[in-house]
Amino acid sequence: MDEETLLALLSEAYEAVGSEIDLSYVNPGYAASDAAKKMTLIGIYENVFIEDGIEPQDVDYGKAGYMLMKLHDALQKRWYARDDD
Repeated sequence: MDEETLLALLSEAYEAVGSEIDLSYVNPGYAASDAAKKMTLIGIYENVFIEDGIEPQDVDYGKAGYMLMKLHDALQKRWYARDDD
């Protein structure tokens, strides 16, 4: 699986649990896909250097596991932020 496909799946999973991620805060000059922008906003994707013409790379198990753990952390922050004392 390439990185773009994984980012799309992670963004769909995050939005399925809660509401849609607002992309109005992202710089319009950021030349990434919507999935990459969404994952950057919630702190899962940290690649700020996107260049045109580079072929998508396959994701290894280590990177996929890391991104899944970051998704889990982001979801926990979202749930606990709504919790009342």
